[in-house]
Amino acid sequence: MKELLKSFKQKLNNGYVIDPFMKTGDPAFVEVAGYAGFDFAILDTEHGPVSIESMQNNIRAALVSGIVPIIRVQDHQEVNIAKALDIGALGVQVPQITNAEEAEKVVKAARFYPNGSRGVCRFVRAARYSAMDRYEYFRSADDNLFCS
Repeated sequence: MKELLKSFKQKLNNGYVIDPFMKTGDPAFVEVAGYAGFDFAILDTEHGPVSIESMQNNIRAALVSGIVPIIRVQDHQEVNIAKALDIGALGVQVPQITNAEEAEKVVKAARFYPNGSRGVCRFVRAARYSAMDRYEYFRSADDNLFCS
């Protein structure tokens, strides 16, 4: 996962990355996008009927096929950002940000203390349901985050 995001960030810094914007609850579409060579997928929960719960399988499909899963959350509420990251998204895209203050709040909501204010629950997919050492989880979660 760390290498996947590192490669993604390098491609982004060196030119461009290509993605589909997906509103699907069917993880097969996400998996196909990865095998087709896309770099990342924006998995939309702002529009359409897909719930955060069903996005877990889309994230699994993305990681299996080598594509970075980024959840477009419904809004900039901390709880929605945390849920997307808790289920294993490697990043969030947050709509309706209109100023620097809102952008700063989003970044803080996506990161753990001391870099942010994200709430802690280690019994989540991103922490391997508490199998991951808590300090490694906090470090990894902050180091391996893409937030736009």
